[in-house]
Amino acid sequence: MIAPFTEAELLSLILELAKLCGWRSYHARAARTRQGWRTAVQGDGVGWPDVFLVRGSRAEAWELKAARGRLTREQAGWGVTLQVAGIAWRVVYPASWLNGDVGRWLA
Repeated sequence: MIAPFTEAELLSLILELAKLCGWRSYHARAARTRQGWRTAVQGDGVGWPDVFLVRGSRAEAWELKAARGRLTREQAGWGVTLQVAGIAWRVVYPASWLNGDVGRWLA
C-alpha cells in the first residue's frame, strides 16, 4: 500500500502538473515566526484557498488537505463565496491525485 503523502507534497505535485498543462498558479507560502507558522494576509484573507489556478477563461481555487485534513469554517466560507462568483472551488486530498482526478481536472 502507498503511504498517503503530505499536503506539501500534494502541493508540489499539483503546481508541477498545472504548469505542464498550461495553467498559471498562485500559492501564498507560510513563514515560520516566533508564534509558529503564519501566512501574512490582510482583509478577509484568512481561509483563502491554497492554490488559485487560471488557464484561458477558467479560474479555479483549490483547498488542499492531507488525508485526514478538515476544512475550517473560514475555508468553507471562501468556497461558498467563490462558487457564487462563478469560480470553481475544490477540496483536494492525496486520494484525488492517486485516483487521477487532479489530472482530469487540469487536462
